Amino acid sequence: EVSKRIVDALHIELKPGEREMLDRAPTRSAEAYQLYLRAREMMDQGRAENMQAEELLRQALALDPDFALALAGLGETYARRAMRWWSGIEIADQAMPLAEKALARAHELLEEARS
Repeated sequence: EVSKRIVDALHIELKPGEREMLDRAPTRSAEAYQLYLRAREMMDQGRAENMQAEELLRQALALDPDFALALAGLGETYARRAMRWWSGIEIADQAMPLAEKALARAHELLEEARS
């Protein structure tokens, strides 16, 4: 709703399918979205918080396995852990497939909105 107001206020011309994308929430689960937001707040605070963020994102994905932002966020928790607290290459290797899955899901959503 906020995005629509901004587009309207700025008189932005949207491409076909983009207005429909504004109607789509990143997830249909309000609980999954709340878990995602909590995870985003804590994923870079410290190692323990990063691990809590991972758990919150796993909970969000249990509620909505196609939630692209949560998939990307989970990959980001691994990447941050690998870079900041050097948790080993195994954790970094887990980040890439999640990022790829998130991008694929985001692309699918874009294609759905265009059709």
